[in-house]
Amino acid sequence: MYINDHYAFPVSEEVMIQFGIFKDSELDQNQINQIKAADDVSKLYNKAINFISYQTRSKKEVRDKLKSFSDNLEAIDKAVEQLEQINLLNDEHYADTYLKGVVEQQNKGPMAVSRYLKQKGIADESINIAIENNYPEEAVLRNGENQAKKVFAHNQRFPFNKRIQKTKTSLYRKGYSFDDIDTIISEMNFQGDAEQQDELLNKEGNKVWHKYRNYDDAKQRQKSKQSLYRKGFDLDDIDQFLDTKEN
Repeated sequence: MYINDHYAFPVSEEVMIQFGIFKDSELDQNQINQIKAADDVSKLYNKAINFISYQTRSKKEVRDKLKSFSDNLEAIDKAVEQLEQINLLNDEHYADTYLKGVVEQQNKGPMAVSRYLKQKGIADESINIAIENNYPEEAVLRNGENQAKKVFAHNQRFPFNKRIQKTKTSLYRKGYSFDDIDTIISEMNFQGDAEQQDELLNKEGNKVWHKYRNYDDAKQRQKSKQSLYRKGFDLDDIDQFLDTKEN
């Protein structure tokens, strides 16, 4: 923008068209201020368009990104509002899209979904509606069962009870509720390999029995039993093993 043949400030072509600016136009200070304000919004709008062109974004993500370019909060709000008006920013759509991906990828429970969407600035009501519409209980349990199966198989070197504990812990970290976890574990009806468990108990049992060899018999049994129980072995199985060591 040139004023009195001197360069004054930059203005985008779309803003010039918006204000009907052409050569030799006469502008007062109020008009100049309006043009500058509109150009600030226009620049931020274009920055936002570029940002959301790569993937779906929430309003909070866009606002945070625009704040890295400008501290003009009013201009940022107007740019975001313009994007909302043409439905390029829609938090409800963002939540729905994210939920559909979660259900397809089978890698998160509802609580993890809720935490993630809250971080993205999605309102609680929108989160609840998105979960209700896109993540029914049967899908939650199905995804949880798939996750549980993988974790249980991965931890086969541990005692059965420890494998169950690790599976439950993993499901909780992935965002499944305690009620859902109990249902998932019950439905899966996991079974341990008896022969493998015996071998594992003998191996670990001999280690701890040797570790506490300098204690008297009662103390050695007590400490060995406590150690094996902490490792996840069944108490009855532990007692049977310790009986063999004392005979």
